[in-house]
Amino acid sequence: MKCPECGLDLSDFYKFCSRCGAILASPIDVNDSSFDEPKRRILAAISQRNMTDKVISPWWVLLLVITMFVVYAVYFAILLSRIFSSDPTDPDEILDFWEGSFVVLMVGSAVIQAGFCALAYLMIKRLNQHFGRERALRMAVLDLVRVASIPTRKADIVAPEVYQMESVSNYMEKERDPLIWTIGIGLSIVTSVISAVAFLLAREDMASGLGMPGLGLSLGISLPLSLISLICTFYVLYFLSKDMYEHDGRWYNYSHTARIALSKLGFPKGGSFRVSRLPERSMVLYIVLSLFIGIFIYYWWYADLKDPNEHFKSQWEFEDHLQRTLNLR
Repeated sequence: MKCPECGLDLSDFYKFCSRCGAILASPIDVNDSSFDEPKRRILAAISQRNMTDKVISPWWVLLLVITMFVVYAVYFAILLSRIFSSDPTDPDEILDFWEGSFVVLMVGSAVIQAGFCALAYLMIKRLNQHFGRERALRMAVLDLVRVASIPTRKADIVAPEVYQMESVSNYMEKERDPLIWTIGIGLSIVTSVISAVAFLLAREDMASGLGMPGLGLSLGISLPLSLISLICTFYVLYFLSKDMYEHDGRWYNYSHTARIALSKLGFPKGGSFRVSRLPERSMVLYIVLSLFIGIFIYYWWYADLKDPNEHFKSQWEFEDHLQRTLNLR
């Protein structure tokens, strides 16, 4: 016989491969009718990946960052043009100066913030959908191992793997509400709009001799809303990183254990596949860098977009391997 893992020729009485240590088992009939139900569920879960595992290009973050620089460039261009063309002693021209530049800055900021809100919504939603699909896949593979261990009388042999697969499959990942967290991040849009409106109304307040009470009121509203938005943004980035990393670790252990169990039961190897882990990211370091080096937060957005993409691609390789192993169409 040949070792299903490394291909070494071995005598029939061998139970383990002398080269790689793989467990040698008699080939199993993957077309056995008793496997039809778990195989159907496995195929159903795999076929949903195009709907749940959406690869979002990290370049969207770069596009928003470029948009931000364009907005600031326009803002400073307006400032410079007004400085050299306005009469500094004319109150109306001073108001025109600040109104034009500040409103452009606030409207541009609102557009950029809306873009990040849309990204946050999509990122949270796809994680929820992926968690649900993967759990269905894990349960189906586990049931296949259980069913296959009965006719082959190998329930005791695969008991350690079944126990590990059960512990992972029974774990319920926490689902986050994408709408609530998007609204939390989107409070920054409200502050931009309030500030822009307050500046537009400042001229009427000054003309009536009331000073600029609207600006003071807008500041009193904007500051707490901005703080809440910032906290929500940090927390969303935090749980997107943390949930994905922990989920990736569970999947890594599960896929490795499932492959061993299927090998013990005599399922064909089904070809090789890549198994990789996501890098662990220090949340404390990322928060500190984002607070003191503001632009770093855009890298954090980039990482939270990129990591699930890498996880999906790695998992798809296992799923393709599983389809070859089970002769699924």
